[in-house]
Amino acid sequence: MRKLIFIGIIALFAMTVDAQNFFKSVESFPTINERYSMISRGITPLVRKMNWRFDAAISITEFTWSSSLKKFTPQMFSAVGPAIGVQWYRPTSFDDPTPFNVGGISAAVLLGKNVYEPDLAAVKIAVVANIYQYFKFGPTYTPQAIDKWGMFFGGGVTF
Repeated sequence: MRKLIFIGIIALFAMTVDAQNFFKSVESFPTINERYSMISRGITPLVRKMNWRFDAAISITEFTWSSSLKKFTPQMFSAVGPAIGVQWYRPTSFDDPTPFNVGGISAAVLLGKNVYEPDLAAVKIAVVANIYQYFKFGPTYTPQAIDKWGMFFGGGVTF
């Protein structure tokens, strides 16, 4: 538990040092006229951007590997928690330069079913991959459980 707290303090320090990057909004891409102008001058217009973002992940279904049964056992709505990671953005369309989240990778701490009173036995560490901002999935590790490894599928929000 001390290691987890120490890692959390280091992560909080790193976030405050680079807070400008975390809270900076994703700028829009060049408009269609600006892109044509850039192409005519020999400049390749930017077609994707990468930004650090905060996440929230909800594990709707988790499949935990049971070493005693030698199979995956399902759990419905097992955890919810915060995450932080890198998100990729592209223009919404060729005509619309508004940024659209197409995917990303985050590190999450899933705190169990009750975020306000987390149960240490239910706390999971997860690597979260998201597709189109809302659909999230990834492997989980539960340090306090007998069956430690799992795979979750769920949803969430990218801020």
